[in-house]
Amino acid sequence: QQQQQQQQQQTKSNNNYEEITPSFSSSSLRRKLTDDNDDETNEHPPIRANWPELAWLTAYPQSRAMYTMKVLHEVTHKTTAVNYRNHYRFPGDVGDAYPSDDNGPYPIKQNLPFPDRYILTETHCVGTCLGRCRKDVYVKNVRNFFLGCASGRYTEEDEGGDPVPLYDTAAVGKVVHQIRDPFDNVVHRFLDECRDFRRRGGKCPYELNRRGLLNWCHDFNVREDVVKGMALNDILVSTLASQIPCYGVFYQFVLWHNNVADVIKENGIPALALHHDDFMRDMEGTVSALLEFLDLPRVTKELPRPPQPDDYSTFFSQTERGMVSSFVKVLAAQQTWRNLKRYLPAPDYEPRFSPLGSALSPRHYGKWPGVAWLMTFPNSGTGYVSQITQRLSGGTTTASNYGNEMGGNFVDIPNFAYTDTGPFRTGPQPFPKGFILTKTHCKHCMNCHPWSNDYEIKLEEFIEGCTRTGVMQPDGKAVMGHYDTSITKKMVHVIRNPFDNIVANFHYQYKRDVRKIGHSEYSYNRDGFRKWCNWHDAKYKEEDFFLYGKEAAEVAKSIPCHGVLYQYIQWHDNAFRTPIKLKIPSLVMYYEDFHFDRKGIIDRLLKFLQLKKEKNAPPFYYSPYPDHYTQEELRHAQTFMMMVGSVETNKALERYFKYQDDDSRRNI
Repeated sequence: QQQQQQQQQQTKSNNNYEEITPSFSSSSLRRKLTDDNDDETNEHPPIRANWPELAWLTAYPQSRAMYTMKVLHEVTHKTTAVNYRNHYRFPGDVGDAYPSDDNGPYPIKQNLPFPDRYILTETHCVGTCLGRCRKDVYVKNVRNFFLGCASGRYTEEDEGGDPVPLYDTAAVGKVVHQIRDPFDNVVHRFLDECRDFRRRGGKCPYELNRRGLLNWCHDFNVREDVVKGMALNDILVSTLASQIPCYGVFYQFVLWHNNVADVIKENGIPALALHHDDFMRDMEGTVSALLEFLDLPRVTKELPRPPQPDDYSTFFSQTERGMVSSFVKVLAAQQTWRNLKRYLPAPDYEPRFSPLGSALSPRHYGKWPGVAWLMTFPNSGTGYVSQITQRLSGGTTTASNYGNEMGGNFVDIPNFAYTDTGPFRTGPQPFPKGFILTKTHCKHCMNCHPWSNDYEIKLEEFIEGCTRTGVMQPDGKAVMGHYDTSITKKMVHVIRNPFDNIVANFHYQYKRDVRKIGHSEYSYNRDGFRKWCNWHDAKYKEEDFFLYGKEAAEVAKSIPCHGVLYQYIQWHDNAFRTPIKLKIPSLVMYYEDFHFDRKGIIDRLLKFLQLKKEKNAPPFYYSPYPDHYTQEELRHAQTFMMMVGSVETNKALERYFKYQDDDSRRNI
């Protein structure tokens, strides 16, 4: 009996989300999310007056939510509900009991009474389409996902249309987040797709085995909407994906569970993580935890028959399972990884959030000093700032979040990191006595779809990106991680002329193409730059203009590379907010001052990092590009920046427009 009680307690602890203590009224926020647009308010009618509060059963398709419903029916003799009319076919089920214009949700078993407090209501939310999708395969906007959880029908008949909320989300009091083994879930979705072919009177084009799964995975991965929706710009993510069958479906699976975790966290909704396999491992403990969470009394001592385990072990090899584990670890939010890690082998890199390492080697180089982030938008002169700091301080080392920049022998440098996941020291030189300058680009994405989570970046996501580290080791294993912001004591914020910065990013793209494929489709001059900008501006033109707003979009039409400029502005907006959020001192530096105010900027940098000047600085080669933008385009750019940028960013960039009518000085 004692062993059984311990097992039940373990099940309960495994199933609980971290305690949420929101600093706001969760019900008012949930209502606010649905009422952002006054025109939409009337489309979200309240739940029926005689209904209890809803407890969403959020379940990715084929997560065995039906079994969970049946368990509650049997042990409580109370009904459950679902967002989708005619979804189930139990005896006495919903059928056609409600008129076609009824908003739902729908009780599953009409012959059972309502629970007193919460009614478990199944929803798949949105972002689960694998078939013929009229909208995005991946939903990366949490608000749309949240509204989709209250949806059971669509504006268009085909799956993937815009979700139509059936009821006000303020009716939701709790969430039961159902989780199934991701490998079983993906295989079951493949088998269900084959059943759909037969239901439509056709024949499944795939064998019902591993070979059939791999063929189905390949056909899904190469679909245009899948490739566009994933936008795998991160080299580590794309490298892992290339070694995984069905990476497109696993990506959707992880993204969906991330969205559920975000909805729960952002709305402060009490939640329970319910693992389907716990019904097989500990039926008594799992049922008890579920009933306690839903305030449901148990009316029968008999337990339902446990579900039959699925044997899909032959569909994925052990190597593939290991790579999927790494892929999931990179993509998963903390809560998602906590929910999924029991199903996955150990990833090929250290824990996502790495504590300070204790096994440092003081007899060689001493203890790591405090980190001072060197924060730059890409191609803002990071390399020179790091180089000059090393040289001036008499040959002490700097650091970087990006291990591959250390060269092929970085792993041979003793005591090269806090942990295997970084940050990484740039060389074998001694540590500085002050602060160690550590390169990070934080979070940015110049090629992402405007609707993706990587385009409009929140401050919290930006700061997390500042701690993100990664390296591909010589054996091909991925090392990926984050470190805690508490080790960061200061930050150096480098600003470069926005137009020179954009041109420098074009040059980087050109050189990368030549290095990879031997040539570039653009010439290395003004004409090539403007052709590259035309490609960038046309790629997501409508989406960009919608995001900017009508007035700013009209101005943007006259600015080459307006999308890159928007990312530049957003990046610096977040960079100015970061030291306020973390409560750390910040030094703002202008890249061009290494040319125009060399002594002043060097003195300020060394003083800020508490370093002594031991040697002279290396030469600085100032390379402006005054002919790539016209004066009229610069004026439009200044107007655009004032419309979409923060006060702090616009004030910091004033110097680049002060002399815009003087070609010789406008790059200062």
